[in-house]
Amino acid sequence: MRIMFTSIGGHGHFRPMAPLAQALRDAHHDVVIATMERLRPTVEDLGLEILPVGIPNPEAMRRLHAAHPDFRSLSTEEESRRIVTDFFVGILTPSILEALPRLLAWAPDVVVREEGEFAGPIVAAKAGVPWVDHGWGPMRPPEMVGAAAVALAPFWRAHGLEPDAAGGAYRWLYLDPCPPSLQFPYAASVEVAHLVRPEIARSRRPASRLDWMDNVHRSIVYVTLGTAPRFTGDLEFFKIVIAALAGEVELVITVGPEGHPDALGPLPDGVHVERFIPQAALLPHCALLISNGGSGSTLGALSYGVPTLAVPAASPSQHRNADALAVSGAGRRLERHELTVERMRADARTMLADPSYRAVAQRIAQEIIGMPGVDQAALLVEQLAVDRRPIPTKQVDAR
Repeated sequence: MRIMFTSIGGHGHFRPMAPLAQALRDAHHDVVIATMERLRPTVEDLGLEILPVGIPNPEAMRRLHAAHPDFRSLSTEEESRRIVTDFFVGILTPSILEALPRLLAWAPDVVVREEGEFAGPIVAAKAGVPWVDHGWGPMRPPEMVGAAAVALAPFWRAHGLEPDAAGGAYRWLYLDPCPPSLQFPYAASVEVAHLVRPEIARSRRPASRLDWMDNVHRSIVYVTLGTAPRFTGDLEFFKIVIAALAGEVELVITVGPEGHPDALGPLPDGVHVERFIPQAALLPHCALLISNGGSGSTLGALSYGVPTLAVPAASPSQHRNADALAVSGAGRRLERHELTVERMRADARTMLADPSYRAVAQRIAQEIIGMPGVDQAALLVEQLAVDRRPIPTKQVDAR
């Protein structure tokens, strides 16, 4: 069986579905990851094959600002509202569809796309095969799905296809990595949703050992803005956290694969800055995660029972994660415009002193353990490729 995964090329976008790709590869299927060239090191480190598509991020941003000159001046709230329609759909989708002949030549039996990638359903429809939606976390709200569908309609028509009412979302099979206690009520309306445990893909790199942790006697706080350069370049965020907490806790900061640890200048004792640290090497030792609410870091922390202080940027999924964390009690949400040294210090101190946050996070960790694993998700993908019929949740529950 030939299974194509499509991703817009961010590490955080691809990683949630990477364990599924590995599981299908291990089941002796042909697996390819259609994504941007910049993700090649990550894809190949996981033992997977890449089919390069799309355009480099600088060119994508150039096209975005050329098409929407007002984008640079948008408020965080407005940018969050338009990032899906104007950037994910308006810029990234046609850049991937430029490679449509190469994608169709690979002849997939099924396409698996992550929720921010919208060309995959068009590729699958042109190939005459079904597709799978793989979520990032709490489900995208119906109004955003509808807005994306409207923006996508011209691309479906341009390729001789009748536009899908939901832009391709939730038609055949939706794999949902969100723990049920974090999910929003509207998710119950998706009839083909199936839980899949959020897991960490197996890397070929040797396991990291952080020797300095052997001599640490303070709480370890992990600070990350994910791996996307548009977020990790926010040095002011890191400087605020350092000013707020250095000396009180052991701070571990990652600035992303393309970041520069020395850009933060001289560091106080107890502050460690790296480009990237595998979650499994660090999170089991952490008392708190401070992040922008990215899905990979949020679900990763919860998998280890670590609460999160989320400061979302202009990303709708980050705002959903921050909302879900706050409602569940596994975290707090701090607005970016309210971010100061004093506020960061107060919120972090509160979370470290109040055991209820960790208690809720640990309860969710147990919930995650009970979710179906990627091997079961792989069976659903195989079933879809063979039967070519939607797989309702109730159909599986009834077995």
